[in-house]
Amino acid sequence: MKDEVAKLLEKVRKNDGSAFTIVEFVLDDIVSMARSGKMSRERWQELALGLLQAKGRMAPLYNIANMILLNLEEDDFQNTLMKKFDNLHKYHTDSEKLISDTFISEFKPSTIMVNSYSSTVMECLTALSKKIVDLKVVVTESLPMGEGVMFAEALAGRKINTTIIADSMTFEWMRKVDIFLCGADAVIPGKIFNKVGSEAIAHAAKLEGKQIVVVCDSLKLSPVELGDSVSKCNEIGPRLKRCTSLFESFDSSLVDRLITEKWSCSGKELPEKFRDWRRSPALDKGR
Repeated sequence: MKDEVAKLLEKVRKNDGSAFTIVEFVLDDIVSMARSGKMSRERWQELALGLLQAKGRMAPLYNIANMILLNLEEDDFQNTLMKKFDNLHKYHTDSEKLISDTFISEFKPSTIMVNSYSSTVMECLTALSKKIVDLKVVVTESLPMGEGVMFAEALAGRKINTTIIADSMTFEWMRKVDIFLCGADAVIPGKIFNKVGSEAIAHAAKLEGKQIVVVCDSLKLSPVELGDSVSKCNEIGPRLKRCTSLFESFDSSLVDRLITEKWSCSGKELPEKFRDWRRSPALDKGR
């Protein structure tokens, strides 16, 4: 079983896919481990802390680790973990459809701005395109990684009218759209963490009086801030630096609606969702 733990952690470290994809195979393997009944408390703790180290900024893995550690306190922890994670796996598999169903029931925009690459946003737009015949999507390039370009190509492949714009054109094009639809890498009581550029788009939306809707799996919620902005500055010449960031955050109070598979609320109501959050003290060992 030691090899199974090491194999899973290595798979997580090497996988560059979406958070949804990573969580799917992590939950699949954890359910299998729990059903075997062969994992000791020590091995489960090793797995939990290993997940924290494998992907430092990934909120779903933080929450999975927290769930493992909290349930190790139970006498019948093997059976408890099996039931909890089996239920979580089934719920997570359906989460994107549940989120998209809520989104299209509450919003019917004909022109939307998005950024980065989010499988949950993709599910929402795909579902909406079946309701809005002439749906138009504006996608920022999302540099430095350029995820927006890949997202735009995927949207066009689904026969959705898509326009790619430079990140610097956000304010100009915000006047032409109905809402800003945003995914999230992590959500904490007062902030939405996402790819760099999200903050500028959020402020542009507010300036132009456009709604901001954030869609994400509830596993993305975290009671503590995870990691940093993954910023770096390199010397590229005499007295010359180039600085880049991959992630940033914006104030959750800007958000008109945050939709998860379990509930939706306004950004101002978000802190209430963290009121009864239980956090294992052992989490600090893995951060």
